[in-house]
Amino acid sequence: MADYVRLIHQQSGGTYGWRRIRAELLDEYEMIVNRKLIKAIMIEHEIAGVPRAGAFRHALVDKRTDADLVNRIFTTDGPNRLWLTDVTEHPTREGKVYCCVVLDCFARTAVSRSFSTINDTALVNRASPRHKEAGSATEQRSCIRTTERTSPPGDSARTFAPGTSPPRWAVPGTVTTTR
Repeated sequence: MADYVRLIHQQSGGTYGWRRIRAELLDEYEMIVNRKLIKAIMIEHEIAGVPRAGAFRHALVDKRTDADLVNRIFTTDGPNRLWLTDVTEHPTREGKVYCCVVLDCFARTAVSRSFSTINDTALVNRASPRHKEAGSATEQRSCIRTTERTSPPGDSARTFAPGTSPPRWAVPGTVTTTR
């Protein structure tokens, strides 16, 4: 058996692992062999296949993220003190459409919105009322923006401050607050 395993591994150019060797034994030699036996032979003869490609890693893994400026508290004591924005993707027959909505945490209503076929910074800037109103550089600096995703997409397990319940649209997204 060891001769067959070494032969198949050698013919593959040293790329086959136990799975492909097992499949080759079945296809070419009509031999049904236990995977543990193939693994033991490979270890004994110090042969190994080429490792698989690494698992997909999200682009934000191991990247520095901005600080949580609102400490996960999505309530406020007055209007226009805390805004949240979220960009959502809507598939259509003609392609994708992106909608950016700015929401006031006090009233829990939409303050502004914009639509585009391109998901970029301009989409968010068009939706930002502060961006539209700000005429001077001083007014533009009074707005802090941070994009933060605390958990992978589709993960509903999130932690919030005691006594607060975030609105459905609160996370994930961009937090905008005034100084």
